[in-house]
Amino acid sequence: MTLYESIGGEAAVGAAVDEFYRRVVNDPDLAGCFAGAGLARLTAHQRAFIAAAPAPLRADIVDNRMNTG
Repeated sequence: MTLYESIGGEAAVGAAVDEFYRRVVNDPDLAGCFAGAGLARLTAHQRAFIAAAPAPLRADIVDNRMNTG
């Protein structure tokens, strides 16, 4: 089992990233930094980064997710 799989894989990472950005855009100190940002693109990049970080780069994840938003 990979580290990615042990933390819950795509479902868990997606939920964590979504929750992170939900909190960021609702935080009065941080929201301005993300105003007008393409959140779909940011979340796709973050998910791809986390998926690739604990293991060798998985091109299928990066290619599929970096092109959304």
